[in-house]
Amino acid sequence: MLHCKLERLPSNEEVGLQEGYEKLIPLKRASDGTLRLLAYYTLLNQDELPKLVAIEEPERNLHPAALEGVANLLQKLSRRTQVVITTHSSQLLDALTLNAEDLDQDIEVVLLQNKKGEGTTVLDLNQAREKQPAFQGWIEDFGIGSAIFDSKLI
Repeated sequence: MLHCKLERLPSNEEVGLQEGYEKLIPLKRASDGTLRLLAYYTLLNQDELPKLVAIEEPERNLHPAALEGVANLLQKLSRRTQVVITTHSSQLLDALTLNAEDLDQDIEVVLLQNKKGEGTTVLDLNQAREKQPAFQGWIEDFGIGSAIFDSKLI
């Protein structure tokens, strides 16, 4: 996912990043996605974590190919503390639930529906299954992210 090395630049005033390049580049020139990944790895490697980590759209500014790695990182983090994320990414949902042996115990998916004139309602995965009986089959065939998106639950 992210193979990099951080070092002080010769100016001794900046940190450089070596990410598949021959020379260090100043961290301020790194992409937003790379900086996000560095932040996630830094968080994961802390000795002590807060009781709750909330991340809005962890997939933002990342290449879709990196989402499985982000999902793995979030799952590792969730073994040490409670993690809450918000996402619009069906790909990230699929990656998060791909390795979850028991979805209902490992990861809870909550959908927020906003219907014009009705306001916002909260729908958990079990309610979604009850609302649309074919939903479980969609999850099994296409993954949870695709099932949620294609079923027009959101």
